[in-house]
Amino acid sequence: MRLKLWRKAMNSAGRILKLLIKIQKQPSISFADLIKNQYSIDASNELLYINFIYQINVEIQTLEINLKEVGKYSKYSKDINIVKNGFSPKPKTTLNSQLIHTQQLLNTISRFEILEDLLEANNIKEEVREYNEIEIIINDINLIIERFEELDNSDYLPIIIMFKEVQNQLAYYQINGVIALEEALEKLFCKGSILSKLISKEVEEDVGKTIGHIYGIWVLVKKYGKKPIEYAKNKYELAHKKEEEIIETELVEEV
Repeated sequence: MRLKLWRKAMNSAGRILKLLIKIQKQPSISFADLIKNQYSIDASNELLYINFIYQINVEIQTLEINLKEVGKYSKYSKDINIVKNGFSPKPKTTLNSQLIHTQQLLNTISRFEILEDLLEANNIKEEVREYNEIEIIINDINLIIERFEELDNSDYLPIIIMFKEVQNQLAYYQINGVIALEEALEKLFCKGSILSKLISKEVEEDVGKTIGHIYGIWVLVKKYGKKPIEYAKNKYELAHKKEEEIIETELVEEV
């Protein structure tokens, strides 16, 4: 088995492969503990745990689509089914060793290395960004959430909820790649332009920097993006531009 330590690009097979390798390396811990330690998902929250498994299956579906695009699905359908069965809904106490039988897991890892290369050879790939870049953003958002929570004002609850949703979405980057960034940006651009009316100027600048950071990473990996993020971004910027013009007009009138 040939494990790759460095790679310039990533695709659906590569992301699932990384997850399989993590499972293979830590067979004696529960899957819930693994996703908490490796994917920043609070598995004690039943909804987040179930949703993470759902996101894995979303990525498996993406892999199926990718393989059909290159005409290789039937050749690897057995491998896909093994992974599907391994990541069907299970109790949080399920050990990693119980997801996929040990020898079967090793064989599947070898097959997914081939799949990763196959997709990359067919130009199905995204530029890799290290997850610590995403973690920095998640931590920045956490600081923003804490600032709102300290204010203890119920008016800020929709903002707190939105940012927590964005945090969770970003945590799926290791599983879903560029799609996770798109979901986060869509939420920030669409809801953010409405909720920004509740945010002070100082916090708004921090929010803007965070959005810019996510957008900057998305621009680098967006080749296989699906959503009209540029459109949402333009609408967001237009809303903010109008607000700034109103403020400037009021200042002039006061003078």
